[in-house]
Amino acid sequence: MVENLRQRYSAGEIHTWTGQMLLVLNPRRPLPQYTEARMAAMLPESQVLDAGRSLPPHVFAVAEEAFRGATRAGVPQAIIVSGVSGAGKTECARRVLHYLTWRARRPTLKKFFQASTSR
Repeated sequence: MVENLRQRYSAGEIHTWTGQMLLVLNPRRPLPQYTEARMAAMLPESQVLDAGRSLPPHVFAVAEEAFRGATRAGVPQAIIVSGVSGAGKTECARRVLHYLTWRARRPTLKKFFQASTSR
């Protein structure tokens, strides 16, 4: 697995699925991974199959799957971002929120952002 990660990282692919978890390696430099074109590729009408998953490995894919679970299935969602100091957790969370905000501009997302707290 380490060699696979090394090869993907060398090719600029910092995202890798490990089962249902997404592993993201901090490139410590800007990469063209977070463009609007990449966000559009996560939309249902743009899906690309990758090893049985409906979306390729990417932070936006995690956000999209959470969005679908919340809006289509009505199931509360959580995204856990974990890592050591300096691993890029804040940047990762920022990218997830950026994607969800971008998706919120679409009319079908009003339900997702009108959530309420239940006890």
